[in-house]
Amino acid sequence: MSKLKISFRKLGELEFQCYQNALRLHSDSILLYTKDSFASAFALSVLANEEFGKGFAIAEICFHAKFENRFGPQDEHFLRALLSDHKLKQGWFRSYVFGGILTHKRFIKHFARIQFEKNNAFYVGVRERNHQIVRPFLLPKSKARNRCVSPIRLFLKWLKELWPARNLMRKY
Repeated sequence: MSKLKISFRKLGELEFQCYQNALRLHSDSILLYTKDSFASAFALSVLANEEFGKGFAIAEICFHAKFENRFGPQDEHFLRALLSDHKLKQGWFRSYVFGGILTHKRFIKHFARIQFEKNNAFYVGVRERNHQIVRPFLLPKSKARNRCVSPIRLFLKWLKELWPARNLMRKY
């Protein structure tokens, strides 16, 4: 595997692009939600949260690397994992938004299922236990709406806390 060419400037730009992409994905998920495309809205919202998580993790890599004024092999290894591991990105999002305190088992279980549910919202497949075909576009609206509202509202609440001057939740 070739060595990653990373610099503080490049990672700073990557972090910014992650946040920009996350905002675009959330905006698209809200648009899909208003058009009753709940499964796609949910999946895009989860992807947006992953992009935020990736940005938060990149900021952390840079913060720690600045102490030594260089990136070590552990930083490259972590960055490689971060670019492909969805659960890792979701974990960083969850940790940053909720302050890293995750004690309630139900809450942890909910976030552990998100990757599975996101895949079910995007892909047609077969369930392991009962071998039924998974059809995301045939998901009942009530069930899909409940799944979708949670990550979108969570994002809007978090965004409102960052920028309280704007009431972003008035429509939702």
